Amino acid sequence: MKNGKFPREYQIRSFETNTTGNLKPTVILQYLQETAEFQLKVQDMDYVDMYMKLHKAYVVSRMSIQIHQQLHKYDHITIRTWTSEDRGANFPRSFDVYCGDQLAITAFSNWALIDTDKKTLVKRSEYDISNYAWGEKQELDIPTRFKIPRDTEMSLAGIHHVSFNDTDINGHMNNAMYADVLYNYIPEPRSWDITSMNFHYRHEAPLNSDMEIHMSALLPPEDMDPKADKIIYFQTFTGEGRSNIEACFGLARK
Repeated sequence: MKNGKFPREYQIRSFETNTTGNLKPTVILQYLQETAEFQLKVQDMDYVDMYMKLHKAYVVSRMSIQIHQQLHKYDHITIRTWTSEDRGANFPRSFDVYCGDQLAITAFSNWALIDTDKKTLVKRSEYDISNYAWGEKQELDIPTRFKIPRDTEMSLAGIHHVSFNDTDINGHMNNAMYADVLYNYIPEPRSWDITSMNFHYRHEAPLNSDMEIHMSALLPPEDMDPKADKIIYFQTFTGEGRSNIEACFGLARK
């Protein structure tokens, strides 16, 4: 593999921020995803070609994002991504985001490569990623694996119908789209800055499915986020109570 980190530069657009002036949660994930997909195009092949010709798809299982500095409209940012050594069928991917020389965001994610014909996992030994940018796994101050504690009281917050523009080439709700949908249920969202987002993607939400959204109260952060004043958990379900995703947001008072 190539030592180093694959960079891409962007300027944040005004409509990518919310009423607090901060970058929207979903847009953060979209920028990370865009950088990863462009790295794939440059160092491997276009993702559409991978899906249509090789019948393979990358699917994320976990995404952990730590926000060190809020980003705003017209900020110039550089996002870098890279993969790391691992075993079996796990394809880890790390990110960092700089605004000028200031570190704004760090992130770590786990991905699987799926054979879409056989519906099976592709092992690392079965797919050549030797041309990918490579480095050590990104270290975070938040856990990269978590479970909602069993004694956490969750209540139904709402239902989201998965519509056409929520989905991607796989026909499921795109992983980035969950963040805004969930964050809209946070009490008094203008009162908080997001310090972290942690997602465990368990099962897909297909087009035209109805996704039940359950949420906790605002809770002490404990070991989920050392920079947060509060955290909040979400869990979603699709079709006959099938667990879809679990998420945790770290929040700091403005």
